[in-house]
Amino acid sequence: MPVQEMVEGRVSQAHTTGTTHFIMPGAATGAVATEGRTSGLVRASMTAANLLLRVITNAATTDSTHTSRKALGAGAMSSTVTALTTGVFQDTVNTDSLTTGQEFNSQLVTGATGSVTTTQSGLTLSNTGANTNRILQSGDGAAGAMGLIAGSFAGLGGVDVLTTKAETEVYITFRANTTMSNIRGFTVGGGTSAVTLKSRINLADGAQTITQASGTQGAFEDVTNTDSVVTGNEVAVTFLVDIEATRNFMSWQQIGTGAHCRMINLAGTTEAVSADLYENPSGILIGTTTESQVQMTARSTFVARDLFANVITHGTSSGVDVFIRVGGANSGVTFNVAQSTTGLFEDNTNTQNFVATNLYNYFLDHGGGGGSMTLVSLAMTHVPEVLGGGGGGSGGGPGQGNPPPGRGRGGQPPAPPPPPTRQAPRFRAPRFRGWGRH
Repeated sequence: MPVQEMVEGRVSQAHTTGTTHFIMPGAATGAVATEGRTSGLVRASMTAANLLLRVITNAATTDSTHTSRKALGAGAMSSTVTALTTGVFQDTVNTDSLTTGQEFNSQLVTGATGSVTTTQSGLTLSNTGANTNRILQSGDGAAGAMGLIAGSFAGLGGVDVLTTKAETEVYITFRANTTMSNIRGFTVGGGTSAVTLKSRINLADGAQTITQASGTQGAFEDVTNTDSVVTGNEVAVTFLVDIEATRNFMSWQQIGTGAHCRMINLAGTTEAVSADLYENPSGILIGTTTESQVQMTARSTFVARDLFANVITHGTSSGVDVFIRVGGANSGVTFNVAQSTTGLFEDNTNTQNFVATNLYNYFLDHGGGGGSMTLVSLAMTHVPEVLGGGGGGSGGGPGQGNPPPGRGRGGQPPAPPPPPTRQAPRFRAPRFRGWGRH
């Protein structure tokens, strides 16, 4: 049964005393008190399981409760965050059955007298169909977080503030043939002009488009059109809207991507890498020097591959190595961003197997030199079928699976697998796009 890992990752999110906050699975939604701004939607029957919350500080003197939500009501999954206790809190017993068209998210009710700080929440989605669409989500959910600027572009997954970035700074490379469908957005504020949400493939409009009429707000979705995506396509979305104060943000957008191409990514914001940083598997692109805050617990068996980064400026003196980490160690899925280079970087040769309870995240190895590098996105493809090779048990030791077929970003045959150490990293050279900082 295919299983998708949904991760909502932040470096630090405070939930104040006695509040009720709703969390969007798969994106970085922050502290949102209005549920509609954080609800995902399924377009096939699925089972939600393994509801998880990571707490790094807890001053609440009474217990807090993290529960699943479906169809804007209480779900079956729940975990109690004991007063003054930190760590990972997870329901591994109960599940929620989701039917086509149902919304889902989670809810955190904070205990009295003291706040709770979280860095991750998540759940898994599973289905029995081989081609059931998966959901990628983007947005912060909070008012004003995604200011609608005419002709602006957004990435898929994580969070996007919808500034005037160029499309080449936010798109993500897909590494599977798939069908995208059900592009969907949620606006707040109404307004005197319409807003249009479109899919984008290879710097051109895709087939999906949906317009929300002036004076309206809330969810809107294209349930008719689809896009056929082939491996190597660059995918993003765009918004067409008049600039006006009364309709100034999009809470979120999502799109189905087919069963095979499961992108777990960080997109939209920029990250200045001037020291070694650890990053969440998905959510908002803000790193930390404390790895334990961003390590996600795998809740299924899957393969990670196609490690990807979009670098827009680079002034480090020694280059940066990028890794998928497993159990606190570098895996063999890696590439090097050489000194002064920018563009799209990818390792589509190496793979890493994961089993339930493995810890995983990204690592940006700055190399100890001076200077900084600016990232817009990190991503990996998440595949539920084990392709063979390394991995390991719950200890999570680094391993290397069989390389997938295909060619690298520069059009050359795949290079031999790189070693998991940084002394002599090998990398897939980027295809420079001819653009710089915008």
